[in-house]
Amino acid sequence: MISGKTKLAALFANPCQHSLSPLMHNVSFQYTNIDARYLAFNVDRTHLQAAIQSIRTLDLLGVNLSMPNKQASLAYLDIIDEDAKNIGAVNTIVNNRGILTGYNTDGQGLLMYLEMKGILVENKNILILGTGGAATSIIYQCAKQGAKKITVVCYKEKYMTSSIEQYQLFTQLTQCEIVVISAKHLTQNDFNHNQLLINATSIGMIDDLLPFNDRIQLSSHLIVIDCIYQRDTALLKKAAQSHCRHFNGLGMLVGQGALAFNLWTGQQMPIELVTTLLKKEVKS
Repeated sequence: MISGKTKLAALFANPCQHSLSPLMHNVSFQYTNIDARYLAFNVDRTHLQAAIQSIRTLDLLGVNLSMPNKQASLAYLDIIDEDAKNIGAVNTIVNNRGILTGYNTDGQGLLMYLEMKGILVENKNILILGTGGAATSIIYQCAKQGAKKITVVCYKEKYMTSSIEQYQLFTQLTQCEIVVISAKHLTQNDFNHNQLLINATSIGMIDDLLPFNDRIQLSSHLIVIDCIYQRDTALLKKAAQSHCRHFNGLGMLVGQGALAFNLWTGQQMPIELVTTLLKKEVKS
């Protein structure tokens, strides 16, 4: 029951109607007996500053941020966690008596999920498709957790230079070798020499396209993760046909949410319960 003491957390994104975060966090609040609710608000960059100020004004626990607000939010926060600062994007804000601190739990959430499945990135060669916000968070955390080499595939030529510069910084911070290549130069060898393939692009979200040439073969030793969770993508189908161990992005969604929930409340999200409910929601 909502009372005068009920706290609020929220998602600031545009669009936000499709989000599973309200279900994930409200179930978790109920399970942990925390008097709080989670809502989703359509917020774009035009109203982002005012929305972030409302976290203080209304004394919210904090918020999650999604497109297009992850980078723009940096200018309006009091403190930025070191990882979020290096990544250049925030997906979680914590309110501590009016002091707003920004974190990035995307990449860490994926690695937490993979670890639960017995998969560690340490000493692995990893192929990551995409250079967007989620991809950058994943690249940073993989490098930080001891990946041997990361090959990053850039799909937009205009971002090649900036991506190379940013990932060179990651190499300096972590000593992990990171190489950026253009999608048009992606070859079979790039798949043969890696143990982990992560698709962090939106290719396949609304169609049956692969994020690479369909002549590319996937060896059964390759572990495939597609960060898309809304549908069984062409990449996941190809991975299954190739007898690859494969996962969609639902685990990453739950992982990053669990880390945010802990930052707001100090409590652990009931991950198994949440994952079961979200799987049913995605299939419905």
